[in-house]
Amino acid sequence: MHLEIKTSLSNKPNLNKTKPLTMIIIKCKRRPQCRLAAAIFLLLSLFVAVGAKAQVKTINGTVLDDKNLPVVAATVKIKDKTAATVTDKEGHFVVAAEQGDVLEISAVSFSLAQVDVTDALTYRIQLVPSTKICLMWW
Repeated sequence: MHLEIKTSLSNKPNLNKTKPLTMIIIKCKRRPQCRLAAAIFLLLSLFVAVGAKAQVKTINGTVLDDKNLPVVAATVKIKDKTAATVTDKEGHFVVAAEQGDVLEISAVSFSLAQVDVTDALTYRIQLVPSTKICLMWW
């Protein structure tokens, strides 16, 4: 069995980047052992491709209150992960996330908001005031 791997750059535009294109060529004589080895190799290659990790991307967004004013110091966290950030004075945030992740946005006096990460790169999130009242006694 002869295994040949060729790598070239794709000519299709992909956000001004070129992705390497890899071709695997298996040359085999008509021996059953060679065909079996080639089939096993291709099957294993498919499992590796299916198990590839999702692409992490940078998510930008703005967190606003019910009056469309920026929410300062709101926490933006990726659910079930350690990645988190805090909004700035204009309510803006930047966080790395994968498609399928869930953003959890929390702030004092607002209810927790959850937003699914889709293929969008920019999000506008409006928080709802909390109906819980907290009384403090000194």
